[in-house]
Amino acid sequence: MQLTFAFFAGLSSTGALALVVPNSTALALAMSNSTALTPAGPNPTALALVMPNSTALAPAVPSSTVLALVMPNSTTLGFPGLNHVQSRNAKAAIDQVRAEGLNRQACLAVISTALQESELQIYANPIVPASMNYPHDKVGGDQDSIGMFQQRAKFYSDVATDMSAAGSTRLFLADMKGIAGWQTMEVSALCQAVQKAEAGNLYGQRIPLAEQVCSAAGF
Repeated sequence: MQLTFAFFAGLSSTGALALVVPNSTALALAMSNSTALTPAGPNPTALALVMPNSTALAPAVPSSTVLALVMPNSTTLGFPGLNHVQSRNAKAAIDQVRAEGLNRQACLAVISTALQESELQIYANPIVPASMNYPHDKVGGDQDSIGMFQQRAKFYSDVATDMSAAGSTRLFLADMKGIAGWQTMEVSALCQAVQKAEAGNLYGQRIPLAEQVCSAAGF
């Protein structure tokens, strides 16, 4: 029997690693963020061990059949338009909104602001040395701003809270609830008021994606 090693051309959205047997099945290791058993998709990226003219390993199933073996402990945190890191942080923030019994308006303000301030990532900052000791997604250097909402350590001195997606959301919501009429304010104006920022229109451009995320979360 002749063994031939070959690479399939093209990349799939799942990035699968498959052992392919002609006219049989592919056992695909689907590197996605899903816990479901899903097809690896057409033309999966594969490192294939091709066995021409052999049927020894070929079950009687159609050649298009692909069995997906999904990594254990993977996650289903995915939100529309967000990657895994952003989705993880968005979920923590949205869980905090829900825990406080707040509504869609609060969700939109939280997600729009976090998208604009940090792309929904947790920033450490060497200017605040303690922040470097906490898990973070990026490192920044804008004054003493840290965390997902770029809250300034000068005013939000509990660094552990600032560096937590849920904790920093709690701080944001506390400030938001202190603004008269927040429930009916235009969302970008609300974001601007909470952050004491000058350019509310920058938050406004994030609202369409925030609407998708909050809708997916059930708000």
